[in-house]
Amino acid sequence: MPGAASSQAVISPTNARTLYRKLAEENTTYRAVVDEVRHELALRYLGDATLAVREIGHLLGFATSPSFHRAFRRWTGTTPSEYRAGLRENPSR
Repeated sequence: MPGAASSQAVISPTNARTLYRKLAEENTTYRAVVDEVRHELALRYLGDATLAVREIGHLLGFATSPSFHRAFRRWTGTTPSEYRAGLRENPSR
């Protein structure tokens, strides 16, 4: 996510431990939360035809377009472009 590395730098080690402990209590991880947020934002951003797929990957913090495509396929079983085309065919999706 944009700025994720810089926001981690300002969390004190004590606060980081607390965060990870609370996430563990919820049976999740920081990585899983980031992945879920990226997935939700990707779906939302793909509904905005003014954003290019490559730009969406960049906004979500992916280093390369192929890494965004791999993650999106893992989340949905389809590519971002195929998903977007489906939105045009079925806007209620």
